[in-house]
Amino acid sequence: MKVIKVAVFDDEGTGPSKYELHRCLDNYDEISYRLASAEEIRSGLLDEIDVLIHPGGGGSKQGRCLGGSGRIKVRRFVSQGGGFLGICAGAYLASSDYVWSLHLIDARVHDRAH
Repeated sequence: MKVIKVAVFDDEGTGPSKYELHRCLDNYDEISYRLASAEEIRSGLLDEIDVLIHPGGGGSKQGRCLGGSGRIKVRRFVSQGGGFLGICAGAYLASSDYVWSLHLIDARVHDRAH
């Protein structure tokens, strides 16, 4: 059985829903996950994983926390075949609509009031 190595973003902008995500991931033997800070992402952590998950919280805070170099690393990771899962704020982060966006998908955000 191949184990899927997952990193869950856990830094500025992540909300309490990340704990529910941890409980969910704990149910799968084929998934090994760890928490990942923005600094770890900027320092090369993405070379060691298969999937990056950005949970709910604040997309702008997560994007700004990653910084320009971190966002570039995430884009490169995805363009080279790495998986990305954006939950709520993480989906806003994946859009191409903001300066702090990852520009992973050609999508604009229409719900700005939430």
